[in-house]
Amino acid sequence: MFGLAWLALWGRAYYVQVVDGPRLAQLAQGQHLASEFVSGERGKIFDRQGRLLARSVEFTSVYAKPLQVQDASDAAQVLARVLGEDVAEMHAKLTEPANYVWIARQIGDRAAADIEAAQIPGVFLTHEYTRQYPCKELAGKLIGFVGVDENGLEGLEASFDDYLAGASEELTVQRDASGQRLYIDPVSGELVDAGQDLWLTLDAHIQFVAEQALEKAVNENQARWGASLVVSVETGEVLAWAEYPFFNPNAYRQYEPGQWRNRIAMDALEPGSDMKPFIVAAALQEGVCEWDTLYFCENGSWRVKGKDINDIGSHDWLPVNRIVQKSSNIGAAKLAMDLGAQTLHDYLSRLGFGRRTGMPLTGESPGILHPAGAWNEFDIAAAGFGQGYAVTALQLTQAYMCLANMGETRDLRIVSTGYDHIQQGERIFSPDVAREVLAMMEDVVSEEGTGSRAMIDGLSIAGKTSTAQKADPEGGYSNRYVASFVGMAPARDPKLMVVVIVDEPTVQYYGGLVAAPAFREIMLGTLAYLGGLPDSPQPEADIELVDASQGDFAELEQLAAEAAQEQANGEESIVTSDAPLEHIIEGETSPVLGVPDVRGMSVRAAFEVMAGQGVVPVVQGQGAMVVRQEPAPGSNWPEDARGQCVLWLGNGTDSSS
Repeated sequence: MFGLAWLALWGRAYYVQVVDGPRLAQLAQGQHLASEFVSGERGKIFDRQGRLLARSVEFTSVYAKPLQVQDASDAAQVLARVLGEDVAEMHAKLTEPANYVWIARQIGDRAAADIEAAQIPGVFLTHEYTRQYPCKELAGKLIGFVGVDENGLEGLEASFDDYLAGASEELTVQRDASGQRLYIDPVSGELVDAGQDLWLTLDAHIQFVAEQALEKAVNENQARWGASLVVSVETGEVLAWAEYPFFNPNAYRQYEPGQWRNRIAMDALEPGSDMKPFIVAAALQEGVCEWDTLYFCENGSWRVKGKDINDIGSHDWLPVNRIVQKSSNIGAAKLAMDLGAQTLHDYLSRLGFGRRTGMPLTGESPGILHPAGAWNEFDIAAAGFGQGYAVTALQLTQAYMCLANMGETRDLRIVSTGYDHIQQGERIFSPDVAREVLAMMEDVVSEEGTGSRAMIDGLSIAGKTSTAQKADPEGGYSNRYVASFVGMAPARDPKLMVVVIVDEPTVQYYGGLVAAPAFREIMLGTLAYLGGLPDSPQPEADIELVDASQGDFAELEQLAAEAAQEQANGEESIVTSDAPLEHIIEGETSPVLGVPDVRGMSVRAAFEVMAGQGVVPVVQGQGAMVVRQEPAPGSNWPEDARGQCVLWLGNGTDSSS
């Protein structure tokens, strides 16, 4: 008997090890070895000064291999308790006929520790990344967002998805009894390449200034939407890309798709009077007229092909330069008709209308520009004052870059990564023609022009107002309007351009009343930040763009830091706090310090003092110095100082606060 038992054991051992050994070894290996896709960290997104706009943070997720789950009911009870989920839902996932199923994504540290301690067979933890946007709504529609798997879905996150995304590799991993990963090659998990960082031309501070002014313009005029672009004329770099209402990509699931739509690039609107400088430039370039050629403006009303063209004011004879200053539709229509359909169409096409700008943006609209052969006499006349075709805010800005660069086109840029030189553009207008048109636009921003509310004492500004009627879907034109203002400074040698568009304002709708004040506020805030505001009235101001990514730092941040050091040494300083500008950019509250007295200071000096407090003031009125302020000097700052500091300008003194 003993011999027979011994022989049976030897026989069973032989069968298990020799006959069935390979199959059993494969099963054992399947329990401890597995293939996993491991992704590298997604690249960060920075502004031009190195401020963080988007980053990825590592989280823990839990998944299961249903075929390895031994007791699905017991496992479902544990997971439902730890994760706060429904037991039946957990049980359904654990019993799916699949090799791999997600139980929960991006769980908290405590939940991960509890699941790890439970050591549930067939249930494992893994690490993945989730995207965060530290500045919240700042440039939210431009930056866009990613999905739960960190795939870019909208905005620059989608356009640069391949560039930002980390490499994804399939690795063979071994797991211990608790489900922890043990790489066969100890360094395998570290060899997966991370994505590349993306540097934008945006400046987060200028972006904040633009968004603040835009929010005010839209809300005060009860408008539907607003947009603003701030651009460096020399380089084409976009310093601010603002839209309101805002969009917070951290919570994109709470928005409807239309609310995250990048309308600056995607929506085309009839440009209205913003086109008149281009019509005049084309007419001057073609020799159709001179700057002082007189056109009869029909005393404010003119009928063409059975349709009326009207001016806001009643004008008889106007020279070409006054057609721009007074924004005469009739004068611009007659210039367009003198150019002729094909010539006018050629200029519009060369300026970039009717085609995409080529910027790295998904869903960019080419606008609408019908063939010249499809235009009748009235279409030609209407084209002179911006009706009958549609352009995006992006196209309009890029076209104005041609005038600002003395007649040569200049592409816009939103990304600084990979660009080391400025490409030569196409010459469309001669430098002399461009200067003449800029001089006409300078007259617009004067007491007699339609853009008087854009004036800044001591700084020459070239600008153009527009009040464009919106087309009615059922035909003709509605009683809804788009108010806009395009301006650049200094007028004769532009360095900065600001474009403001306010869609469907209802309180008042003229571009000079709605958009021009917002332009002024943005230009003032931007120049104060860059150090380009004059301390007293003078012909021109020197504007210099600072790029910390090239080794420089923002002037006001340096000023605040130097002032703080002076205070530490017992020296006097006009800056009362070293609070960094990031306090206002990232939504933190300003330091609770007394409000400084800036009455009697120049605009620039007052802005520098307030920048040291982490506050960008709102400016009201016109003048060379601050005559009144709110909050009052010496009082405590409100808990949220955003938009609550107002400086009134004048040329004298005002003892009130």
